[in-house]
Amino acid sequence: MFAGTSPAPEPGGIGFEKALSVKKIVNNKILTIIIFINLLYVGLL
Repeated sequence: MFAGTSPAPEPGGIGFEKALSVKKIVNNKILTIIIFINLLYVGLL
């Protein structure tokens, strides 16, 4: 997966960082939705 990567900063590295932060945001949204559904479910019981 990381074959051919060098320690020197490359333009592709910026995109990779952006993709990681987007992934984090998406994961946070999914977690928030799961928590929200759990709260609704508990509220219905």
